[in-house]
Amino acid sequence: MTRAQKLWLGGGLVGAAAAAGVVVAALTSDHESQRVLTATLLPLVGLSFLTAGLVAWTRAFFGADQPVVYTIAAVFGSVFFGAFIHLLLAYPRG
Repeated sequence: MTRAQKLWLGGGLVGAAAAAGVVVAALTSDHESQRVLTATLLPLVGLSFLTAGLVAWTRAFFGADQPVVYTIAAVFGSVFFGAFIHLLLAYPRG
């Protein structure tokens, strides 16, 4: 078994156990008004983050060997922050 297969197997088992725990906790909770919705969405969101993390961990960083891609990502990677600050400052009046 390769290292990536062990990673996916271990991550999958831990993720499945955590998702099952979330479903049980959500369905038996007295604090949730929409138990079925919570028991459906929380494991779905959690497992999607787990899958994205496992994919990123098993694949090599795509920009490490391509200097043009790395440069574009470095230049435009912070554009989000400028747009976000602009939205924050323009919020009261739009």
